[in-house]
Amino acid sequence: MAAGYLLGLREGLEAALIVGLLLGALRRTRHPEMARSVWLGVASAAALSLLVGALLVRIGAGLSGAAEELFEGVMLTLAVAVLTWVVVWMQGQRAAAGAEAEVGRAATAGQRGAVFLAAFVAVGREGLETGLFVAAAAVASETGPILLGTALGLISAALLGAGLYLATLRLDVARFFAVTSVLLILFAAGLLGHAVHEFNELGWLPSGPDPLWDTSSLLSPGTAIGETATVLLGYDPTPSLAQVIAYAGYLSSMLLLSLARLRRQVPDRVPARAA
Repeated sequence: MAAGYLLGLREGLEAALIVGLLLGALRRTRHPEMARSVWLGVASAAALSLLVGALLVRIGAGLSGAAEELFEGVMLTLAVAVLTWVVVWMQGQRAAAGAEAEVGRAATAGQRGAVFLAAFVAVGREGLETGLFVAAAAVASETGPILLGTALGLISAALLGAGLYLATLRLDVARFFAVTSVLLILFAAGLLGHAVHEFNELGWLPSGPDPLWDTSSLLSPGTAIGETATVLLGYDPTPSLAQVIAYAGYLSSMLLLSLARLRRQVPDRVPARAA
């Protein structure tokens, strides 16, 4: 459930912030009557995202054997790719700024359809990402807890977004996304390890020694802590060598890349020595 909550909170808050920017653009351009078009776009995007997520989960549940392993491996790999894009390139802020400007122009021109479309596309991107992540997480764990956690995360995000828009809450958004980015990197590493396991089962990738070790006596996936570690961190008590290499390689490279980007953003405050 923890993984679902993290995903719902992260993506939901990003969508809530975008909605706030769009409504703020209408208020600044003195066209509050077009807010209905924004909400229609948001509702349509949410409905589409729910449909896509439910369809992916249903397809996965209806497969068996090699087809199931292939579907799970592809789904997990795709989710890792999208998560990597979200964490590294962080297109959300630029996309939100572009949507805000587009809504402002459309409102000034009186184009309700364009306002609807801008809201639909901006929120739909977040919603489709969430649907993909939830489906991938459900593949690696039980569906019920993932869906419950996601729903609670989305509700929390909606409350936070409303509080921020109404200026009743204060939140260091940059720090929030920095912390959740680290958690998403851990989550993505676990999904990649699980994807490698599926491709090992298909015989598409060599597994090496399998299992490389067995820690089930120390932490069993059947316990509450073990289940949380499995879904959120990708814990596997009996991993193959290929899984360990994929997990460690992805995790180390992503953390180093994130650290390098953070250092470039912090100005050098060390004074130069006098000659």
